[in-house]
Amino acid sequence: MPKKFGKSRAIRLRMRVLRGSEIAIGPGKAELLNHLRQTKSIRKAAERMGMSYMRAWTLIKTMERCFKRPLVKAVRGGAKGGGAELTETGQRALAL
Repeated sequence: MPKKFGKSRAIRLRMRVLRGSEIAIGPGKAELLNHLRQTKSIRKAAERMGMSYMRAWTLIKTMERCFKRPLVKAVRGGAKGGGAELTETGQRALAL
């Protein structure tokens, strides 16, 4: 009979994609992109993760620098409000 592992011995896999020494995408950045896809807002995605807008923006810029393509298309707020959505590259990065 196979040995059963307790919760403390559970095997977990957390993948990261690196470009040089920089993390292009990992679990946290993927979660940010997923929240952005759901909310269509960088601010709301950041709030869901308990981080500042500036931190979320910095993570997005890091990913874009690593992938060498835009991952997010953002429209500045105003009378009609702003918004954000994933580009095709952003959707592909999230699918990794």
